[in-house]
Amino acid sequence: MEHVSLMELVDEVRDLPLTVSAVLAEVISECDNADASVSSLARIMAGDQALAAMVLKLANSAYYGYARKIESLPDAVVLLGFSSIKNLAITASITRLLASDRDGFGEVRSDLFDHSLATAVAARVLGRARRVAGEKAFVTGLLHDLGLVVLVCYRTEAFADLLRATEVEQAPFHHVELDVLGFEHAELGALIAAEWKFPAAICEALRYHHAPESAVVDPVLARAIHCAEWIANHSGLGLVTPGLAEWPDEEARTDFGIDEHSISSIEAEVRAEYLDGASLKAA
Repeated sequence: MEHVSLMELVDEVRDLPLTVSAVLAEVISECDNADASVSSLARIMAGDQALAAMVLKLANSAYYGYARKIESLPDAVVLLGFSSIKNLAITASITRLLASDRDGFGEVRSDLFDHSLATAVAARVLGRARRVAGEKAFVTGLLHDLGLVVLVCYRTEAFADLLRATEVEQAPFHHVELDVLGFEHAELGALIAAEWKFPAAICEALRYHHAPESAVVDPVLARAIHCAEWIANHSGLGLVTPGLAEWPDEEARTDFGIDEHSISSIEAEVRAEYLDGASLKAA
């Protein structure tokens, strides 16, 4: 198979979050507007009920532990901040993209979203022990396989070749994709995230979630995503390829206290929160 051009693909999807919904595009643009106000952003968000519900749910989550219930979008914007709102809008764009079934890959996309959601939840659970911001851990976990999301939505034949290779080799994506694609999905995801002006720490975590020892900007976040993806796979949540390692990277799992004694309770907590977070699928 002729290799997909990495940079051509990055160029093709550079404006992806702006094409899914006109309201989401306005939200993302307003978050980057230096003259934007809380009221103007809240007014735009009100035009997308699913996004508004997601924002209010996060603002009222146990992580923020605010003294009173947040019931209005302006209050939620003040609490979460423009950066978090932008991240949530992009997240909503990706979840809607994965919800489409136009080419027979709908089930695979659904499984990939379930895997991404499980990784996001696991990252948030693990992050509590190391004071990783809950929203940052969750969004990074949800987008950690952004490269695969782009492939399954924009290069389905290449993604199908990749799936077949994992079955033949009985190995995970990152062990076979250099031969199949000519690049790693982690590199693709990181480049796209950088185009979307995500913080360097998130881009790095996407790039090195299979090799957390290479992270230098925020090694704790990268190790959290690495371990979180392993937990999602080990729990059988969503798309799981063959060849799962017995344990995550040793330094990473030590950092988060993952061993034969703790894994059952960690996975139980992740499963409970995963079920609670399934509403994002309809965002």
